[in-house]
Amino acid sequence: MKETDEDILKDNEIQFAFEEYKMLRAEISNKMNNQYKILSLGIGGITILFGVIMKTSMDELFIAMPFLVIANAFLYRTEGEAIINAGLYIRKIENILYRNNTKVDETQKMGWENYLKRKVYKPFNYVADIIFISLYFLSILKVVYYLFSLNMLYNSTLKIIIITSYIAIVLILFLFYILLIKKFSKHNYDGLNVR
Repeated sequence: MKETDEDILKDNEIQFAFEEYKMLRAEISNKMNNQYKILSLGIGGITILFGVIMKTSMDELFIAMPFLVIANAFLYRTEGEAIINAGLYIRKIENILYRNNTKVDETQKMGWENYLKRKVYKPFNYVADIIFISLYFLSILKVVYYLFSLNMLYNSTLKIIIITSYIAIVLILFLFYILLIKKFSKHNYDGLNVR
């Protein structure tokens, strides 16, 4: 039996989709490793830095701590978002492949991506958020205490201006982080649903 051009094209499309599928699976694995590294090394490094600053009494270094914490939090969240985006695209590929095979029903679909409506990574994100937010506000409190106790600033008006400016900056960063969390949690999971 001779293959038609349509059959060759269909085989090439399936082969391309399969290769893309494998690459996306590898990317998801890489992103999961990145998330683990960000959480373990980032949080570990920040807590060690907390200890070193407190032990050496170099409290002025606490001024940079909220920025380090929020940077780690953003990195963690963006890696998680990349995992979900790759999963959504894999779901699209799987659904196209399943659509070509009419014998497969919804319960036989294998990839976890077809169950993304459950928001698989939510518990991990909550734990990470609690850790990051706790460290964030702990470092802010330490900075505010340091700035209030700073003897170099004799002018109390200047001290209040500096503290207020600092708090405004770190709170704006925190609001950006909260907006990022809201944005990521409002995925349009049905947007890529191909039936």
